[in-house]
Amino acid sequence: MGSEYGQFLEWKSEEQLEWSNLEDPMNAKMKYFTSQLNQFYKDHRCLWEIDTSYDGIEIIDADNRDQSVLSFIRKGKKGNMLVCVFNMAPVERKDFTIGLPVAGIYEEVWNTELEEWGGVWKEHNQTVQTQEGLWKDYEQTLTFTLPAMGASVWKIKRRLKSDKTVTSKNQKGVENEE
Repeated sequence: MGSEYGQFLEWKSEEQLEWSNLEDPMNAKMKYFTSQLNQFYKDHRCLWEIDTSYDGIEIIDADNRDQSVLSFIRKGKKGNMLVCVFNMAPVERKDFTIGLPVAGIYEEVWNTELEEWGGVWKEHNQTVQTQEGLWKDYEQTLTFTLPAMGASVWKIKRRLKSDKTVTSKNQKGVENEE
């Protein structure tokens, strides 16, 4: 309790939460971030729609110990998906590349380093088109800047046809994603 607005001290069962911390600008941003994160979760069905099956998640890379990065895809019932990339190191990673199963134009829809939430970034990463290239088991790659100690979540804006696109079941050639 209290972490949703950045309480400084550990919660104590005999005392109230430190409500005065809400006056701190960074704590107010933390509270706003948490409320926006909860809304983001509710708005994106692929984050929760297939929670009881391995069909709802595809691990891109869980072995990146050298850079401390975890990446995976959350999938919905209608083939919609979000690409989630987490950097657990205090180093911003420019030109960070991951593999993807679907060729397309991707738009960053969540970045924990935005200024409105207490970070230093003024805006999201630019929209990026995948490139053909082998990366682990994937024949498409996406390159972008990954925030230090942060997360970047991507949504396919438009699927592109590619002879080398590896597609999972239920992922048909949809032009625009919703």
